[in-house]
Amino acid sequence: MTRILPGINTFPLLILFILNWALLSGCATLGKNECLNADWFTIGYEDGAHGYPASRIGNHREACANHGVSPDFARYEQGRLAGLREYCTPQRGYGLGASGKQYTYVCPDSLEPDFLEGYQQGKNVSGAQMAVKRQKADLKKMQNDLAAVKQKLNGYETELVGDDSIGHRRRRFLLEEIKILTEEQRTIEAGILEQEALLEISKMNLQKIRAQSSY
Repeated sequence: MTRILPGINTFPLLILFILNWALLSGCATLGKNECLNADWFTIGYEDGAHGYPASRIGNHREACANHGVSPDFARYEQGRLAGLREYCTPQRGYGLGASGKQYTYVCPDSLEPDFLEGYQQGKNVSGAQMAVKRQKADLKKMQNDLAAVKQKLNGYETELVGDDSIGHRRRRFLLEEIKILTEEQRTIEAGILEQEALLEISKMNLQKIRAQSSY
């Protein structure tokens, strides 16, 4: 039995134990009842239909080992190959590529070329989407920078015009900062116009790639 030292708060330890147990339990691909009543062809089919590699059965083996059950490797692989025929379609390849996910080369040689054709088209769409997203983020940053410059410039101009008591050195400083900020504002505004044009080009490219897709 584990001894708890006096003065130690056991509640955090209990929470840690529960979290660890939950994490370990979450790693199991199959539960006890699933292992004891396993239809390994069906399990293989479901794994294949989800695009899992052959190594997935190793996870099932570990999950079922504590329950005294060993997978039927032959039935599992028969089911997985049947499931892969559902997974390895051009449409599924397109969806995988468009979502930005990686292909793990699970498809049989007979199905892979068509799957990869769809996958590449999906990747083209995903790349174009990411380009639009980056352009939008860059534009937003430039707009925020412009707003910050305008706010600072407005503060300096207000102080310069509204405070007759400022000294010569402060006035000279304000005039110099206003000059610098005005030039910075012009630069950012020009950059924003350029960025807006780039964003429109990226959007048109995305529309073109989508229109060219077969899926």
